[in-house]
Amino acid sequence: MKAQRFSKQRELIYRTVKGTDRHPDAEWVYREARKSMPGISLGTVYRNLRQMAEQNRLITVETTDNSQRFDADVSAHAHFVCDACGAICDLFLPAEIPAAVRDAGCRVRQEKRVFYGLCAACARGVDR
Repeated sequence: MKAQRFSKQRELIYRTVKGTDRHPDAEWVYREARKSMPGISLGTVYRNLRQMAEQNRLITVETTDNSQRFDADVSAHAHFVCDACGAICDLFLPAEIPAAVRDAGCRVRQEKRVFYGLCAACARGVDR
C-alpha cells in the first residue's frame, strides 16, 4: 500500500476517533472535527475514515441499523452491539483460532468478532 502524504484533515479525523471510546459514526466525527476545522467536508471525513479502515488504522463495527461505526483501538478485541439502545462496547476476549480454521490450512491475518443482543441495562428492562 502506498504511503499517503501528511494531511491536517486526516490527522484531525484520526485524533477525533482516537479521542473517544464511543465508537462514533462518520456524522459524529464530522460534527466534532468541524469544531476545530470548520471548512472540513463530510465527504472528506467519509473518504478518510474509509481509507484509514483499509489501512487498518481503524476498525469498523457494523451495527443493527446498517450504520458503520469506527474504533481507533486496533488491538485484538471483539465488540458487543445492543439491539435496543445501540450501545457498543469493547470485549477483550482470549484470541483463539477455531480448530476448523486451522484444520482447513488457513492462515489468519485478522479476526473481527461482533456480538449482537441486549446490553445488561436493556436486558433488565425486558425482564420486568
